[in-house]
Amino acid sequence: VYKLKKSVIPKIYFPVILVTTWSVALKIFYDYYKDSDFIKYMYFPPSLLTYLGLVLSLLLVFRNNSAYDRFYEGRKAWGAILNNARNLSRHVWICIDIDESDPLKDEKLNLKKGVMRLIIALAISIRHSLRGEYGWDYDDLSELVKHVPRFNSLFTTAPVEVLKVLPLEIAYHIEGFLFTQKGIPTPMLNQSFTSLKAIIDNFTTCERILNSPIPVIYGIHIKHALLIYLLTLPLQIIPSCSWATVFIAFLTSFTLFGIEAISSEIENPFGRDRNDLKLDDFCQQVSDEINGMMKYFPSS
Repeated sequence: VYKLKKSVIPKIYFPVILVTTWSVALKIFYDYYKDSDFIKYMYFPPSLLTYLGLVLSLLLVFRNNSAYDRFYEGRKAWGAILNNARNLSRHVWICIDIDESDPLKDEKLNLKKGVMRLIIALAISIRHSLRGEYGWDYDDLSELVKHVPRFNSLFTTAPVEVLKVLPLEIAYHIEGFLFTQKGIPTPMLNQSFTSLKAIIDNFTTCERILNSPIPVIYGIHIKHALLIYLLTLPLQIIPSCSWATVFIAFLTSFTLFGIEAISSEIENPFGRDRNDLKLDDFCQQVSDEINGMMKYFPSS
């Protein structure tokens, strides 16, 4: 109840105050001119409240459901990314055997650790890409990919179009490593490819959510309808509700403006707002799990 930072109150307090002030002004005007003949032509029958409220509620339900569907689909996609990153890292770390008598065992182990770091980098690069942050010049990403010659410099002449597909390029290097492993059992190799494919598939799902926003015309029309409804609300209830009109207008505007603001807040779940998906926490969780696996679990 007291977490105002995550609420929509900072976004809606001004229109709520505006509607409340409007209702106060209309009530004062009504009291001053209530004995005049023209005053009866300024107020609408209460039945209009029901009709307008029904239409507006349908619009708000559509808007809110559409926004939440996008939020929930984004969460499911990221859940699948995390799950498949765990599976892929487990397959790489456990199923790719390194012979203790191999004189190149240290080099091969370092290569395998590099691929494990690339799996972490894949999740982090997806997060950056969804936020419009392209390239690998980020504190949480550059250290994970610098062992790859392509990424060993923070400076690049690659066009933006290439930088935008960094997750695909990282997936390319992971897949190339898997193709070179001769000793891994075929079922495990197939599962590794399936996990990698699933990560990219869910990245594409997130891109679809990001690049296919709810048409602006829906939001504009709902705001117009909402404003008309709230500005005409006092004209329908002042004769019967007197000063309670002000309180009713306040509660109604707070509720309806709040629902509309919530829809706007959650329709793009990949940003940095307080109510967006906790992508930083998701990526940190993957990083902690994979680093813990490399530190405490045997490598084959």
